[in-house]
Amino acid sequence: MYRAEHPRPQLRREEWLNLNGEWDFEFDFSKSGLARGMSAPDAAFSQKINLPFCPESSLSGIGYTDFINAVWYRRSVVIPDEFKGRRAILHFGAVDYYCTVFVNGARVGDHMGGYSPFSFDITDFLKDGENIITVYAEDDTRATDIPSGKQSHEHFSFGCYYTRTTGI
Repeated sequence: MYRAEHPRPQLRREEWLNLNGEWDFEFDFSKSGLARGMSAPDAAFSQKINLPFCPESSLSGIGYTDFINAVWYRRSVVIPDEFKGRRAILHFGAVDYYCTVFVNGARVGDHMGGYSPFSFDITDFLKDGENIITVYAEDDTRATDIPSGKQSHEHFSFGCYYTRTTGI
């Protein structure tokens, strides 16, 4: 169900991991997840989401179309042995609108801007065996200081404005 092809064929490398597919997922309507310990590798998540689809999309397995202030994602990754000794770059095509990325509970970086790709070098945060990637995404489409394009600021889509897209 997920998209298995390389997202940017012109930049394709021979050794890469596609992180699309099933991730743990949690809504954070009150934006209190950091204080509640959601960045910890063993935090409790109540749902699954199918990436690269946003939680508003039925293809994500969630299909929640009301306003979402913030969300959390988590996935376990084992780095293949043939990648050892190389730099590990975690790349996102976009995360709407502000995000913080954690690896094994450590904060590795933040990004603001829902329309641009970005990357973090996570090499120094990885360990042998299982690694936990956690992503916090915050997106208030009703905030006037955040670009929202044609995402609807009303409950329903109208005119040329469509259902919001939150997160990865």
